[in-house]
Amino acid sequence: MPLTTIQTLSDGLRLGLWNITEKVTDLPCPTCLDLSSINSDTRKIERLVTYQLLNALTGLDQVEIKHDKAGKPLIDGYEISLSHTRGWAAMIISEHYQTGIDVEYISDRVNRVASRFI
Repeated sequence: MPLTTIQTLSDGLRLGLWNITEKVTDLPCPTCLDLSSINSDTRKIERLVTYQLLNALTGLDQVEIKHDKAGKPLIDGYEISLSHTRGWAAMIISEHYQTGIDVEYISDRVNRVASRFI
């Protein structure tokens, strides 16, 4: 389990970072999670790691992460944000605060598209 870090940032605010090196078969699948509609192993692994991070940050192991109409993840009693990029997953969760997190792979891609926006 390459859980890289868990940090408590303040009261009820926790951050987790995971280096994804597992295969789909290496990770347990919570009973509340249905992966049958996901064709990509990468997406399946990201989903499984998300639940492992949730468990590591909260101790909750059978809570379903739902999503609102805009795709924002929802868990009763928590504010949550998650992000994935090329082999990494990050989650921030709070009992008290609205949260947001983004993890990005470092590349020169932004330089290639910057002229379109700047």
